[in-house]
Amino acid sequence: MLKHVVFLTFKPDLSETAIEGIFNAVVSLQHTISTIINIEKIDNITHEGLDQGFRYGFILSFKNEAGRDAYLFHPDHVHVAEQIVFPALQDGKNSIVVFDYIEATPSSLATKQDTADISS
Repeated sequence: MLKHVVFLTFKPDLSETAIEGIFNAVVSLQHTISTIINIEKIDNITHEGLDQGFRYGFILSFKNEAGRDAYLFHPDHVHVAEQIVFPALQDGKNSIVVFDYIEATPSSLATKQDTADISS
């Protein structure tokens, strides 16, 4: 499964109600873009001080890269990104980070024995 992780920094004067509206618009995409398996809204709760201002985000799940690509170029996604999300960002596209990865399957995870062998 492919995970599409998006981190955002909104304008400081944006209300929580406005932010919730933005996330509702993003979540609604799963009703019009069939390749989206799931959308999860996430809030950064770290206390490490390493978040660089990225307080909000979401994770979208897709079966594969083709599903993600269909989403990226879908007119509904383009509309939500350009008309709703980007204008609310603190510093435009400098206030967004996107990170995609293929979720590990149990067979691809290192076991304790594998880890022990590496550290020996």
